[in-house]
Amino acid sequence: MRRWDHEQLFYSGDHFFSSLIHAIANAQRSVDLEMYIFRSDALGDKILETLAAAAKRGVRVRLMIDGMGSSQWRPATLRLLQDKGIEAKIYHRVYFLSPLRNLNRRNHRKVCVVDEKTAFVGGMNVDAVYLKTQEGDQAWRDTSVLVKGHDIQFLKSAFEKAWFPKIRAARDLRLNEVGGAYLPSSLIRLNDSWRRRRGNYLDLIDRIVGARHHVWITSPYFVPARSLLRALRFSSQSGVDVRLLVPARNDIFFMRWVNGGFYSTLLKMGVKIYEYLPSTLHSKTVIIDNWATVGSSNLNHRSLIHDLEVDVTLTDPSSMRSLHDHFLDDVKKSAQIEGKTWGRRSLMLHVLEWLLLKLKYWL
Repeated sequence: MRRWDHEQLFYSGDHFFSSLIHAIANAQRSVDLEMYIFRSDALGDKILETLAAAAKRGVRVRLMIDGMGSSQWRPATLRLLQDKGIEAKIYHRVYFLSPLRNLNRRNHRKVCVVDEKTAFVGGMNVDAVYLKTQEGDQAWRDTSVLVKGHDIQFLKSAFEKAWFPKIRAARDLRLNEVGGAYLPSSLIRLNDSWRRRRGNYLDLIDRIVGARHHVWITSPYFVPARSLLRALRFSSQSGVDVRLLVPARNDIFFMRWVNGGFYSTLLKMGVKIYEYLPSTLHSKTVIIDNWATVGSSNLNHRSLIHDLEVDVTLTDPSSMRSLHDHFLDDVKKSAQIEGKTWGRRSLMLHVLEWLLLKLKYWL
């Protein structure tokens, strides 16, 4: 297995964005930034200012934002950025009578590649809600990672493919065929083709089924397919410590009811469920024994079927220990869902959960 030359985890927005801005400020050749949500707040203004300064000193700067996640962006905004030397694009711009595919296929990735040798990947959008300096204890809890190494080329190719949608840049995103199943050949897990989506998902299922000690999942939007539920049940009933960490307060108000629609089934399987209490939990991590990923993928139908996502496989034992310890720390700050208590919900909530799950294809 290949290893990153360097990797560093971030659990707070203040630390993450400070490092990101510093990297952009010291870029020498190129900055490629793609964000699902890019807010026009103090943080967003600071990052745009840093990008413009990089462009002014001759760095090629490209910014791609999603048309749905950043729907407030307009072509006029892009022209203003271009005047400052920043090449900018909207991925699937949303407008009146937009094609349905533009509404449902989104670039949910949060990636910045600097000088084609340093990459920031994770769940944090450009949004001041992550900053404790602004939000205090209510700052959102998320996880991102900085990596350096050969496999950053896959992020570069993925950016080019989204930037030039009519040009297939996938030739550098190779898959190996192992025992008849397609498995990702790099430390970067992309889903910009049906084969890669399928390969990543089957790889995850295989790892859950083959777990020997623990399967710890953090996912704010947990809408699993039946095959994932079966894998979790098999692992739990085999004596593996299976835990799910979700937010008690979700940024999408109805998602707690959607997540809750699976609680009874999971609890019967022996899965331990925890709801994070201090603030909004937006982190997307998977820890299976001595293997772990950090990224933008949720365990829902949007990530599985529709949206562009990216996750990074960790390779440094110290990173693994850090992610392991932070998961347990998050659990300590959470309320465990008990079967007897959960079963006493009102009939109205049962019906609401049932109705929302009928829309799971879109969630």
